Amino acid sequence: MPAAAPLRITADSRYTVWVNGHEAARGPGRGAAGRLLYDVVDVARWLVPGDNAICVLVRFYGEANAWWRPVTPTFSHGAGVLLAELELPSGVLGTDRSWRHQTSPAWTPQKPSGVGHAVPEVLDGALWDPAWLEPGFDDTGWVPARVLTTLHLGGTARSTPPADPYGPLLENPAPPGEPVERPVRWLRERRGPDPGGEHGPADLVAAVDAEAGPDSVPVELPFTTVLEPGVAVLLTAGWDQVVAGTLVFELDAPPGVLVDARPAEDLDERLRLRPFQHGYAARYRTRAPAPAIT
Repeated sequence: MPAAAPLRITADSRYTVWVNGHEAARGPGRGAAGRLLYDVVDVARWLVPGDNAICVLVRFYGEANAWWRPVTPTFSHGAGVLLAELELPSGVLGTDRSWRHQTSPAWTPQKPSGVGHAVPEVLDGALWDPAWLEPGFDDTGWVPARVLTTLHLGGTARSTPPADPYGPLLENPAPPGEPVERPVRWLRERRGPDPGGEHGPADLVAAVDAEAGPDSVPVELPFTTVLEPGVAVLLTAGWDQVVAGTLVFELDAPPGVLVDARPAEDLDERLRLRPFQHGYAARYRTRAPAPAIT
């Protein structure tokens, strides 16, 4: 196996890349519109003799948020793109029509819930098959990737960097590093009526927070609770410091349970959301466990 295997990768707007089921990186880093950055990640540690799987989840936000702004589109670029190349001793493996893709039905398209709010992420776990991350996954139902050719009026009309609207493609000066875990410092539980209806994740969390009982109960991880019909369980977690990154937790729940997560920069003295907090949130619907392999 090679001692080093640099993977250069970027996307408009966001990517997560796995190598043989191991998450290798997320990106690209925040940058100015029209100056797309690419990341360099050494993936040699995850390569194995024989077949390997490089899998990329790409999301195009479509709406500006706190960490991404859309570029001025051309006839062919500006509505989502993935660019990657893996340097191996035998040559360079790059994104082309030999790659295959599928638009996942697990994500539900969303709109911001208000002015200045980011587009929420809504994922139905029942429609997410984690087997696609492994070597040997049958992707015959997927379609070849579309190679985008630069088409626009004026400019350079180049299909290689620098090309409009993404610019020269500069290497990220702060590439993805090894993950740093920051465990939750404290956790409290409250319960309140389930508002139901068509609330988005940010509004649902705010509604439960406003109606839940005034007294919160300190709990510790691992935490077990009993779900009741018509009752929402509200967990408030704190780090006692400013943290930025990816929220990671493990949940063992019946299929079909809605889990909404909403970050907050500050809480009031009763550990409730303050008015006019940024309205970003995410929703996950739990899936049934994978069947046992015999």
